[in-house]
Amino acid sequence: MVNPIETIIFDMDNTLLEGASFNRFGYAAGVDRAAWDNLKNRYREDPASAEKWGMENAEMLKQVRVATVMEKYGDIPYMPGVKEFFADIPPGVKNTGILTSGIDTIADKVIKELGMDFSASNILTTEAGIITGDYKLVVSMYDKLEKFARLMYEQKLALANTLYVGDNKNDAQIMEFVQDNGGYAAAFNPVKYPALSKIAQFTFEDFRQLTSYVKAINECASEEGVSTDSKIVDVVGVILLNKNKVALVIEAKKGREGMLNIPGGRVEPGETHQGCVKREAKEETGLDIVVTGFIGEYERQGDRGDKLVKRNFSAVIDGTPGQYDLKPSNKREILGVGFFDIDEIIKHNHPNMPSYVRDQLVDSMSRKPAPIDIVGKLLKTS
Repeated sequence: MVNPIETIIFDMDNTLLEGASFNRFGYAAGVDRAAWDNLKNRYREDPASAEKWGMENAEMLKQVRVATVMEKYGDIPYMPGVKEFFADIPPGVKNTGILTSGIDTIADKVIKELGMDFSASNILTTEAGIITGDYKLVVSMYDKLEKFARLMYEQKLALANTLYVGDNKNDAQIMEFVQDNGGYAAAFNPVKYPALSKIAQFTFEDFRQLTSYVKAINECASEEGVSTDSKIVDVVGVILLNKNKVALVIEAKKGREGMLNIPGGRVEPGETHQGCVKREAKEETGLDIVVTGFIGEYERQGDRGDKLVKRNFSAVIDGTPGQYDLKPSNKREILGVGFFDIDEIIKHNHPNMPSYVRDQLVDSMSRKPAPIDIVGKLLKTS
């Protein structure tokens, strides 16, 4: 199945626009270039100093008027085809955003000029249009994946329908993460990190080429009958292992009586994914659990014509190993629950287990769960 591209998230510097925007901003402000560049040379190879670097840059800009700097900054130096791409967004694309370790002053201008929907960037604090000298690190150039996951959660976006576009080494981890979950990755002219071309599914040098790529993907999805307008239902599942056995429930719902499934259910309004996992596990198995990681995201068509976006999480029993009592409280939906030998149930393709459940179990055995501290707010604690 070809998943349609509904969301595109772009790196900013050297992807949407030429060069490092914060450097250009600093030069336009009239800072001492030698001192500014000295900070860059001192901190750029030290991930732990990302915030300190930004704060020292901000201190050099203290008491400078933003409007004056932006006048000298001039027009945003967009890459070839960027304006044309956003003037005629490919059909099916509903959301576009920026994820950048650049500053909000430039990111906000780009968002406004191109008609984009959201951005995540570092904050250069101002009061009444004057730079205060304060700086807030939101997106570290050394660990963009954590903020990417938070952004996906905050915007309620599906990974399988997302295209990420970047140009450098610090975009590689996001690209791999998106592709592992059914989405897409494209590299824009990755001259600083040529290996990105081997990671991304598509490499291009003009954004008009990206237009053709996205249109081709969405046309294929349309031909397969995959709707880009289905109602999205947020669902979680828990892969709860005990030695080499996995917890599975026996469903009681009408039309699904006796079917084996992974414990889980729909995320309630205002509920976090991790909170939902714990609640559903308690209701359907009677067990308290500890969520240990994120396994993957899966999509399928629901019984009511909606699109189910399911995120599976790994977990362990919270308590003494071997001492537990399986007592589902949701008797209306669950007939029973048990621990099944995962190798046997996959190998023999249990007749009462839907193929998509088996596929998710197989996938859970082949993947190493992403740690909570990396996936970040996608696994937001309750």
